[in-house]
Amino acid sequence: MNLRTNTATILIVDDIPSNLSVVVDLLEESGYNVAIAQDGEEALQRAQLLQPDLILLDVMLPGADGFEICRRLKAAENTRDIPVIFMTALVATEHKVHGFAAGGVDYITKPLQIDEVIARVGTHLKLHATQKRLEERNAQLHHCQQYLERQVAECTAELNADNQQLRTEISEHKRAEQQLLMMNFALKRMREAAYLVDRHLRFIYVNDEACRALGYSREELLDMTVYDIDQDAAHEEMTRTSEQDGLVVIERRHKTKEGAVFSVEIRITRFEYEGATLTLCLARDISERK
Repeated sequence: MNLRTNTATILIVDDIPSNLSVVVDLLEESGYNVAIAQDGEEALQRAQLLQPDLILLDVMLPGADGFEICRRLKAAENTRDIPVIFMTALVATEHKVHGFAAGGVDYITKPLQIDEVIARVGTHLKLHATQKRLEERNAQLHHCQQYLERQVAECTAELNADNQQLRTEISEHKRAEQQLLMMNFALKRMREAAYLVDRHLRFIYVNDEACRALGYSREELLDMTVYDIDQDAAHEEMTRTSEQDGLVVIERRHKTKEGAVFSVEIRITRFEYEGATLTLCLARDISERK
């Protein structure tokens, strides 16, 4: 669609050569590109080929009249949006209504008035250009809306996936936390002193019984090593026994904070946790048995 009216192409359809000559001269002098057709079928063919910006269509044509030609133009996808102005000597209201019903945008009565023709042609070209711009902008907005909807849908899907993953991780964390609480609860109520030590034999966990048996607070023991309570322990022996598969049972002598020494039977279990080698020691006082 040409946006400048003086470069627009106008198709004039009239079967009377003298009428054609007058209108063609008038429009060409106004700077328009002009094409002509002298019957309805020729008008349909030229409209399809040229895609004019506007059609001036005589009503009284040989064969199919202008109303029928207009209906056929509006029925075709390539020409339905071209504005059609009827030219006729028929001035009765029913004829004008018939013309608008057929798809015309305006009605010019004969004999044609030069100023009126120029004014109506210019007005409808501008209206049609504005309509085209609006349609293009609406199409762009629709495209942008679809793009944004896709982006929102993708982001929503990602958020849902992340939320599901987060819920799963939270659930797993809660289960692990619950298991840890249960284990801690169980270890605190054991009759055996429980020690969890790292590969350097440093205490990283002690239960209540260990604190009671040795006379140290939990904080004190967590700053100590196995050597602080079992000074006779050989590092090589502890390492050797703790590195064997399965459960290892040894007897040792532990010393309390006050210096008292008592015999213990220690059950040692070694395992890997998150890449770290840990050893669980369960020590039972066997002084009476000894």
